[in-house]
Amino acid sequence: MKGKIFLCSNILWAVINFRKELIIALTEAGYLVSVIGSDESFSDSISLELEELNIEIIRVPLNRSGRNFLQEFVYFLRLLRIFRLSEPDLVLFFSVKPNIYGSIACRILKIKYINTINGLGSGIIHNNLTSWLIRRLYSISLKASCKVLFQNNDDKAYFLERKLIMAEKAGYVPGSGINTEKYNMPVKRISEKRTFLFAGRILKDKGIYEYIEAIKVLKRESNVDAEFLLGGIIDKSNPSSVSFDEIKQWESMNIIGFLGKTDNIKDFFEKADIIILPSYREGLSRLLLEAASCGKPIITTDVPGCKDLVKDGFNGFLCEPKDVKSLMGAMGKAINASASELLKLGANGRNLVKDKFSDKIVSQVYLDQIKECLKRN
Repeated sequence: MKGKIFLCSNILWAVINFRKELIIALTEAGYLVSVIGSDESFSDSISLELEELNIEIIRVPLNRSGRNFLQEFVYFLRLLRIFRLSEPDLVLFFSVKPNIYGSIACRILKIKYINTINGLGSGIIHNNLTSWLIRRLYSISLKASCKVLFQNNDDKAYFLERKLIMAEKAGYVPGSGINTEKYNMPVKRISEKRTFLFAGRILKDKGIYEYIEAIKVLKRESNVDAEFLLGGIIDKSNPSSVSFDEIKQWESMNIIGFLGKTDNIKDFFEKADIIILPSYREGLSRLLLEAASCGKPIITTDVPGCKDLVKDGFNGFLCEPKDVKSLMGAMGKAINASASELLKLGANGRNLVKDKFSDKIVSQVYLDQIKECLKRN
């Protein structure tokens, strides 16, 4: 055995969906792997996938949205106790609270760790007391990190400009890695009536309101003959969440067709010609990676974490964030494009993922960083 590696994320669902190939790569390389996360949003199929990996699972409850000091402190103490008793050789942290509290625990215990910043999130980028506190906690927690990996260069620049980390600690990883064999679909015939799909967590910050408003205007002013779908998770723990009642109201007004949620995003992709994500900002959108790998043309915003995956006119169309008119323009381009043009956009997207964002590329980044970190005294 080369060493004991822990992966620590906010929820186990994220570990199995986004880090499964990395876990397999680590075990095949000879590391003993354990994962830490909460059971939130768990399903039987996800539980089965975790069991099939034959790794240690450590469940730690976590309130992702709350700012209750006592709950945060209890979470920190639980991680501290786990690391003290288990003595891992290295911990990989993903998502905000594990990155902050888990890293501080590792600093105290002198355990090596590597951080991945999946995205900045709304909490850090505003100029208020909460943002200042998060930045301060990041500067403390990341100080002893072997490496801090960012999924886009804008996020890395944000941390460097504010001196939250030293330049030599900053690195890049092209997302969470896509298994392009798993995320592959037969070429779908595109009908004259275009079908658009907004999928993922249904949040204001993902641009859901802009999507709804764009549909309303297109239907009212352009009499567009298209279908508009919405599917994904209603994340009640997120302050940006949209309520189920609101979604049902949109459905009753015949604005969208609501698909609910799924453990297999390909079931949603099967119903759509074009994938839409008018997000305000991402780390590196997992949804867009999966959609591109499945050969779907994409409409998204010209912001960090989205523009890194979509080149306007090459594998989709870009629009401005928080701009309904700009989003409508991009949707109009997709409606007016020929079926062959849309298929070409989808094929270009798949090739882009295979060349730059595959799970093999991402796993190798982590394997190299882990090897380098473990060599240090």
